[in-house]
Amino acid sequence: MQMRGVEKLLLASPAWAVLTGRVFIPMLLAGVDLPAQAEMLELGCGAGGETEALARRFPRWRITATDYDPDMVRRAAGRLAYLGDRIRVARADATDLPYPDGTFDLVVAVHVWHHVGAWRTATAEAHRVLRSGGALLLADLAVPDVVASRAPRLVPSGTYRLAELRAALSASGFTGHVRGGRVRGWYRVLARR
Repeated sequence: MQMRGVEKLLLASPAWAVLTGRVFIPMLLAGVDLPAQAEMLELGCGAGGETEALARRFPRWRITATDYDPDMVRRAAGRLAYLGDRIRVARADATDLPYPDGTFDLVVAVHVWHHVGAWRTATAEAHRVLRSGGALLLADLAVPDVVASRAPRLVPSGTYRLAELRAALSASGFTGHVRGGRVRGWYRVLARR
């Protein structure tokens, strides 16, 4: 899905970079055991804020940062150019990834799955491109059960509940669990292939 102008401006802003580096990435990584060296695929890199924070924290990762929106790919490529050949930026559709089976050790998607209309297909694609023993690290917002049951008309199309995500992870062959966050609807997943 291509982003709207306001979202693009937010993702490219210095404030978002600070929020990402100081809040989102630490929340994402809290208590998670990740390899010091890995081939990592990021889905939905936006303007590259999360990518930059992850590259700084894991200097031995080689990162392929992707986004569906060509403007975001251009912005991320400009932002991340100083990191050299450790980072590749490319346009990719999370539901039809242009990478061979078993290419990556880790797939990361931060605040992306709710943008992917066919998120179940994206989940299966993430599984396909992971090596055996690889991991999918997701963090996003899901529709709280209370909203889905009491006000289903308020639920935007393409969004999902945590129970649906758990089922899709299992159906795709992942093991692991979903952890809710302090903010209602926010979750984090570390699922293994």
